[in-house]
Amino acid sequence: MVSLNYRRPYPGWAKFSCHIRELAEAIQQTGLIVLLERFSLKFVNLPEQPVTLNGLNIVLRTGQYELDARPIQLMTEIREASLIHVIQIISPAEIKLSGPEDGLKGVLLDMECIKPMSEGESWDVLNKRLDEVHKAGFRMFFDLLKPETLEVLEPEYEG
Repeated sequence: MVSLNYRRPYPGWAKFSCHIRELAEAIQQTGLIVLLERFSLKFVNLPEQPVTLNGLNIVLRTGQYELDARPIQLMTEIREASLIHVIQIISPAEIKLSGPEDGLKGVLLDMECIKPMSEGESWDVLNKRLDEVHKAGFRMFFDLLKPETLEVLEPEYEG
């Protein structure tokens, strides 16, 4: 397994994807990994709004109990075309930062978008499908948020 991570601030997809492709090419040139089994992109976000599950496009209930304002850890897997989305939601969550900020509190949204390789596919698929996997994960993340939550967060979209 090889991982490339960015801490805050996120530099944007153009720069990040360029670094992913450079890393993949360097690894491929070593000859140590001949065949890829899969590649994935992981999105970890802790929007400070919503503080509870009320700001998400999910409805959770167990028996007579609504779970929207209760502490929860949820993990699910969604298959979509040739991708597997593993979504984890933890509420409430808190991240302590080393810096001038005290920390962040909110709902942790951890999503991994996995592209399994089919027979005969390998390194060339990573290059061809990387942007597609990113768009699918990006869409899945924003689909989790209610419109009113998006308004509060005022996200900046990349072209």
